[in-house]
Amino acid sequence: MNNHITVLILARNVIGWLDKCIESALGQDYDNFDIIFIDARSTDGTYEKMIEYALKHKNLLVVQNTERKFQTENMVIGTKMAKENSIMITLDGDDWFAHENVLARVNAEYKKKDIWISYGTYQEFPYRDVRNIYHAYPKEVIENKTFREHQWLASHLRTYRRELFLKINENDLKDSKGNFFEVAGDLAFQFPMLEMAGNKSSYIPDELYIYNRTNPVSEANIYQQKIDESEKYIRTLPKYKTLEKLYEPVVTTSNQ
Repeated sequence: MNNHITVLILARNVIGWLDKCIESALGQDYDNFDIIFIDARSTDGTYEKMIEYALKHKNLLVVQNTERKFQTENMVIGTKMAKENSIMITLDGDDWFAHENVLARVNAEYKKKDIWISYGTYQEFPYRDVRNIYHAYPKEVIENKTFREHQWLASHLRTYRRELFLKINENDLKDSKGNFFEVAGDLAFQFPMLEMAGNKSSYIPDELYIYNRTNPVSEANIYQQKIDESEKYIRTLPKYKTLEKLYEPVVTTSNQ
């Protein structure tokens, strides 16, 4: 039986790319998946359009923040909402899957070996090949858990087991003021999961994700200084111990 997969889509004001994004998810050639779409208080009709989609698709759940929340907090909300034992796949609302076999490819990776998290490479839109940038973490980085000291590689397509994410201490997803990270949240949750997973992580070299560079209000376009500051802080946080089993207790340590 195929693994259950939940596609978690986070979005705010993405009406110009919404159809391409959601149809790339709904159109997957896979028999055991659902979609959770979290709208972060859009003002351009994104939420209303998604309600129309939800009325037509039983495997699509659409929710909206009661007050504006950012990626990291919405990741927590969406992951908690997913079915137990789901494989989670993240998709930004202004990006889209590369083809209809993305979920099948991810399922094959998880069935091939015991993994708890995967990362990969992507294709930019307009076209740019970034395969020379993103590759697997070296073996010594995985063994020594030096992800935070190494070049950032844990990019799209990002997948993880629901229960792995939920082992992250939520305080480690917050900045020095106690607020959930508004930017660079992917580092805040990817580093702990990679550290906990150890050799149960996998790099998928296939281009499964299309990263849209045309959105003028994307984080990378307008918040670079804030991203740099958050990244620097996240890299100093205590590392997590590698787990032998997915359901054992978790501790962090600054000495690992």
